[in-house]
Amino acid sequence: MRVFAYIDGYNVYHSLARFEHNHLKWLDLWSLCDRFVPNNSANLEAVHYFSAYADWLPKSKRRHEAYVAALEATGVTAHMANFKIKSRKCPSCGHKYKGHEEKETDVKIALYLLEHARQNLFDRAMIFSRDSDLVPAAKMLKEVYPEKQITIVAPPHLGHSNEMLQICDLKAKVQRKHVEQCLLPATLIGKDGIEISRPTEYDPPDN
Repeated sequence: MRVFAYIDGYNVYHSLARFEHNHLKWLDLWSLCDRFVPNNSANLEAVHYFSAYADWLPKSKRRHEAYVAALEATGVTAHMANFKIKSRKCPSCGHKYKGHEEKETDVKIALYLLEHARQNLFDRAMIFSRDSDLVPAAKMLKEVYPEKQITIVAPPHLGHSNEMLQICDLKAKVQRKHVEQCLLPATLIGKDGIEISRPTEYDPPDN
């Protein structure tokens, strides 16, 4: 059985942030996904990570760039989308301000999921997300390619989308122990041969 994993980057990131231990954000996604491969006859063949850089937050962006480079060094394929500036209004005081909203991530996950199925690259897709926006893509996958299986994996602290549960074949949930067992090393060699260092904000506690 060939397994492809699809990671909703910010969905997973915000769930990890709720642990309030920054070192857990330096997560080895390939290793994590491999723990959810269903049995010994299955093989994790690809991990696709979908996210976007917060260009207006330079320090955050640099950490994110280091993380993406580290993921790619382990074999993960990164697909980066964009943030759009949105006009917002406080419902209490009426104050208007500019916010940022991630765009394209869900669409990209859906498109790659269906395209990979069309190319017959996988037998099982594992989707790491709580987002119900992926329901139409999952429905279409099962309608057009009923032989393909889907596992929906809930990030830490989050439940499963009830709509996705009705479509998917299996469910799983990321626990803290999975995260703690799947952290990236302090340094890695990137695809370009340059050393990647873990951001100091992600260093583990001394004790």
